Amino acid sequence: MGKESGQSARQGTARSTGEDGEDDSTDLAASQASVRALVDRLAPGWQPAQNVAAAHELAELARAQGARRRAVKAGAVPPLVAMLARHNDSLLEPACACLSVLAQDDEGRRLMISTGAARPLVLALRSTRSAVLREASGALWNMTHKNDAGAQAIVTARGIPALVEQLSSADEHLLINALSTLANIATTPSGRASVGAPNLGAVPAATRVVHSGGAASRRAAARLLANLTHGPKSVSNTAAAQINKAGGVGALVQMLGSGDESGRDAAVECLGNLSKDTKLKGAIVQAFGKSVCLSVCLSVCLSVCLS
Repeated sequence: MGKESGQSARQGTARSTGEDGEDDSTDLAASQASVRALVDRLAPGWQPAQNVAAAHELAELARAQGARRRAVKAGAVPPLVAMLARHNDSLLEPACACLSVLAQDDEGRRLMISTGAARPLVLALRSTRSAVLREASGALWNMTHKNDAGAQAIVTARGIPALVEQLSSADEHLLINALSTLANIATTPSGRASVGAPNLGAVPAATRVVHSGGAASRRAAARLLANLTHGPKSVSNTAAAQINKAGGVGALVQMLGSGDESGRDAAVECLGNLSKDTKLKGAIVQAFGKSVCLSVCLSVCLSVCLS
């Protein structure tokens, strides 16, 4: 019990990514030419409207894994990062959307980190446009997928406070993106300490989502809380105390009766971590007495007792 888990890399916001296989060989040359032409049109020498169109088209094309890799190899990442720094609001959403797709590629993530994408993506979270917020937070999520360097880049760019601010949003997509990014950052000891700092308010904000969010955001919030309560007592007990103060124990127990298997797993893990604090064992046992399926309670009780 208590092993931290990173969230899976997200797919493009509100759009499917397409097939993961390589393009058909008959279309390969045409695809390569299209990718190169679109990357060329991302340069500042083109009009902003042409940059926007190229970024949107490249994002759609890159949803197939083969095209995504070709876009990265063709040099798409640096001009997209540069687009974020051009102080033109119309460029933010398409650049963030395209980077979010390219960050699903290992080399794309590496290049985003090395070209300093974290800072402008974090700054994009100041936007008042919901589409920009969703795409920027999605790109940050993908940057942190199984990538500690990406997580550290976001911490260095002061991204944690900016992400925590998004946890009060009513936008389910944005909530999931921000929670999942924070959960990925919290898979390392230093990340846990940073995200779980009491002055930032990430723990009570995530606990509120467990209480009242949608199924997917509750799952992401429970995963974040599970990661924060894993590890050294000096960090995990701080997060545990915050969860208890915010009434999170009862909300996590309620998740055990949901039909969301992944959400239940995250809640079980978090409750197991919390049970290591002797002060919280009583609260957990008491919460089990309230409207949860007996069989689920028994399985979790076993996990708690054995932890």
